[in-house]
Amino acid sequence: MTKPTAIKLRIPPQDLPDYPLFPLEPGAARQWAEGLPLTNGARAAQFLLPAVSDLNRVEQDPQQRFAVLEALRPSLLQCAGTLERLILNQPVILPDENERYARLCQRLYRAAITGYSIVALHALQRRGNLRDSVRAGLVGQSLHRALALNNLRLLQTLQLRRPPDEDCWLSQHQLYALAERHNLHQTIVTDPLLGNSTITQIYLRGVLLGASKANELSQQELGTIYQYLEGWAGHAEIVAPTATTRALLQVNLQTDRPPVYTVLTEQTPQSHHRLVLTEQLVQTLETLLRARPAEGPTPPRELLQHLLEAWGEPTTRRYSRQYSTDRLWLSIGFSNAHFYVAEGVPFQRLCYGSRAGETDKPWTNPFLTTSAPPRAGWDQAVSQAGTREAAEGVEDTRQLSPLEVLQEAPARERFARALTEQEKHPCYPVRMLNTSPNGYCVEWSRELPGDIHSGDLLVVREDGSRDWVVAVIRWVSQLAHEDTIIGLELLGPRAQPFGARIQRKTGEAPEVSRVLLMPAVPVFGQDATLVTPRSGFRENQKVTLLRDGEERLVHLEKQVSATTSFAQFTFRPIQHLEEVVADQPPPNMDFKSLWDDI
Repeated sequence: MTKPTAIKLRIPPQDLPDYPLFPLEPGAARQWAEGLPLTNGARAAQFLLPAVSDLNRVEQDPQQRFAVLEALRPSLLQCAGTLERLILNQPVILPDENERYARLCQRLYRAAITGYSIVALHALQRRGNLRDSVRAGLVGQSLHRALALNNLRLLQTLQLRRPPDEDCWLSQHQLYALAERHNLHQTIVTDPLLGNSTITQIYLRGVLLGASKANELSQQELGTIYQYLEGWAGHAEIVAPTATTRALLQVNLQTDRPPVYTVLTEQTPQSHHRLVLTEQLVQTLETLLRARPAEGPTPPRELLQHLLEAWGEPTTRRYSRQYSTDRLWLSIGFSNAHFYVAEGVPFQRLCYGSRAGETDKPWTNPFLTTSAPPRAGWDQAVSQAGTREAAEGVEDTRQLSPLEVLQEAPARERFARALTEQEKHPCYPVRMLNTSPNGYCVEWSRELPGDIHSGDLLVVREDGSRDWVVAVIRWVSQLAHEDTIIGLELLGPRAQPFGARIQRKTGEAPEVSRVLLMPAVPVFGQDATLVTPRSGFRENQKVTLLRDGEERLVHLEKQVSATTSFAQFTFRPIQHLEEVVADQPPPNMDFKSLWDDI
């Protein structure tokens, strides 16, 4: 007989003699919660957190406790959602105020999870007070609510690129183990707020999220995966280990650890382990990928491909890492990467060579050309500063008060100076932690710009080298002691900068975009590819490449990679535009007019 999994759920003692906030019944709890300032998440949480925490320490009948928690739960979820809007889409290292909001939200989730866990444990312990069917329903609902809240807690942690709090994974495993022990894990539980499902499905929703290689995904992508997992989790299975069962993932129900790939662990599964089977889920995702475009909303193709790798066959590292403390220079963004690969040549001159001046359109700043005389005092200071700016063709977009203009004249003089090309394309030094032929792991400090994300394009250069190499941020992670590290993958050596113009059937002249040509690497079987901005470019387009006044026509074939900031295509050359013109001259049209049409 299989030994049952030990239950290690921890709950506080019920040692408070009374509860002063409101009478412990659902109507009073609901009325109290509706009076909270829910539009101010931080303020509302300051009331909700002690209310739920103290409720967990008051002796109460399980049914009554569950009813009170249900009355508070809508306000609690609304408050948590308000706080999450203040901590998502922020710098990778949160400002102090946003960090307080994040911790407050985590504590709120944890208190509610503890409350529902108390209901389940007390309902199981006090058998004489409840009929079997009522007790089973109460336990099942409480475990389902606790797991749903723990999933939200886990999602927020992963979106913030940090390890889950202590006991987060243990709570996830133990709540499921308790449901499995009492044969409640396959019963559908109704939840009007967070969705109906079985306890197994909602448990797997969190497990699969934890196995999605979250540090390689953006916050928005993680939110998208979590939404789709509401349905996808039903395509995965969880089974007890046997000698013949082969599974991608396994979980240990007695530890505070996330799921692990079975092939990457040497531990033989025991009775307290469970195997997660993902074959049917992978088939579902492959069908979605082949069926695009499909009816109804579907995840982006790149996200499906990422999940197929995460929930399919695990990839192994091709190269070993070497410890390093050397300095690495990097510059983030497509424009910056293009600038440094082009060795600082301005984009117009790179594209058109000696004809660059012919393509530039004259531009004047209407706000710096005025015939009105200065009125007095501070107006004269503005006029003098504007004259300096007009002389250098610099537009001043700041809005300063009269006092600021008088007090900050030296600052205005510095502002009036035209930025150099290097200042427009900043690069930063970072400390390497380790390196491999495929990339780098570097430390990201608070002083560096915070708007970095997985999938951002950048260029890197080692100290002592003059060559810039194109790379991509593959993952971002924040350690427990708040150090942030990022993983960089090199896309290939010797990138070549070009301008690119998409060939359109309409008569409108398309804009010229920055692109990077990555040469083929035959040793690794890597074809030449074109790295383009994320929007505008797609498969089967004809694109004109511009450089030094010469033009080449290429055909984009297969999209081999894409992130939120760039796409990468294989391509094949077609012909020089001059050859196309010579082969197919339209009747009654001279060369000049044909060139204008093209």
